[in-house]
Amino acid sequence: MSKKSSTDSASSTIDRYAWKSRFGFYIASIGTAFGLGNLWRFPYVSIEYGGGAFVFLYIIIAFFVGIPLVIAEVSMGKYLAKKGMRLIDFKNSLDGDLKKAFGVLLYIPPLIAFVVLSYYAIISGWTLHMITQILRSFVRETDFYGEISFLNLKKSFSMQALLASVHLILVFSIVYKGFRKGIEKWLVFVMPFFLILLLYSSFRILAKDDLFESFKYMIYPNFHMLNAESVSYALGHVLFTMSVGFGTLVALGAYLPNNSSTESAGVRIAVIDTSVSILIGIIIYPIVLNSNYDGTMSEILFRAVPNFMHDQEISPLVCLAFFICIFIASINASIGLVETLVLKLKNSLNYDRSKSSVVLYFAVLFSSILMLFISFFTRDISLLIEKIDDVMINHILPLSAIALSLIALKFVDESFLKSEFHYDERQENKKIYYAWRYFLIYLMPLIYISSIIIRNI
Repeated sequence: MSKKSSTDSASSTIDRYAWKSRFGFYIASIGTAFGLGNLWRFPYVSIEYGGGAFVFLYIIIAFFVGIPLVIAEVSMGKYLAKKGMRLIDFKNSLDGDLKKAFGVLLYIPPLIAFVVLSYYAIISGWTLHMITQILRSFVRETDFYGEISFLNLKKSFSMQALLASVHLILVFSIVYKGFRKGIEKWLVFVMPFFLILLLYSSFRILAKDDLFESFKYMIYPNFHMLNAESVSYALGHVLFTMSVGFGTLVALGAYLPNNSSTESAGVRIAVIDTSVSILIGIIIYPIVLNSNYDGTMSEILFRAVPNFMHDQEISPLVCLAFFICIFIASINASIGLVETLVLKLKNSLNYDRSKSSVVLYFAVLFSSILMLFISFFTRDISLLIEKIDDVMINHILPLSAIALSLIALKFVDESFLKSEFHYDERQENKKIYYAWRYFLIYLMPLIYISSIIIRNI
């Protein structure tokens, strides 16, 4: 078989599994971004590192950093699909030390995805526990004391491991079925349900006074609350919530229809993702401010929220809806991470989807159990997760995002990138294209280096 026909065959294989429509792609991209980054991480990070000033930083970085990086990764995925190629093919075309360095870079995104997926499983298990306890209170007609139930769960190694395994079984069973029958079908079905539950719980939780105070807290840029770590955390959180640097958007971009613009995709993902994070902040901020919660910040959802609902005599149904939202979000985000890892095994070891799913399930479950085991020596799994999260998201993830964006500029044909920006249609498009390249090559590395220096001064 000739090289050309081989390429055509690979390309047609990818096209066969492309999204049915651009709507499917946006649902998947936004669905995988609507993860624990928005519901679990954003509230505690924003409260701890600057409040309204942090939100201001987050929005600025989301639009001026997040959008260019999303465009780079989606463009690379779309280009790979069109050419029927893999990043490993590009690595094999290099020589000497450059080939070795590139090979190392290719393992950074899946490493981050693997570690994050490991503690996502634990947190999702906590959420599943809260859901079952609320349902149990309905059956027994007793009050639901969320904080007590959660603290008791943290003492049980076996129960946390079991719940993490349930989360992973559900995620891998969806990914196992592939894009069309598994991932796309799940996300298109569940995302409208997720948004309805989120809006329902939001309106039921918030009183008018709380809403006003929450908006005031978020909008007022109280810059005196910022500290040396705020910029680093804001940058890391933008990348985390938009799934940039994991390789997830490269994987999803490979299934994007050819007539879809990656430029518009980047803008839409950034706008919707940022809006959801702010909505979650509006819900959580008044709860924390009114409950005088002073525990571990990463446990706000599992301690402060149920306590607030109980004290305010809010219906347990609202609490149930809220935790179902969190559980769905954790499944959605985990799906994107798993798909990234599945493609990595397929490209590196030629594993098929079924074999990759089984191998990864046991590997991630072992990693989650290992974290739980270590936490019994450090005495707090939440603090361990926070430390791992800090290293992965605020240090390694920005490096991965920079590496993927520079690879996109080097690997993808410039003519293809220009066509994504409709380069020849208007003079403004040419300026936008060169501004985008300038940002990826110079400004993004400078922003990252500056955030690290400021943090360590």
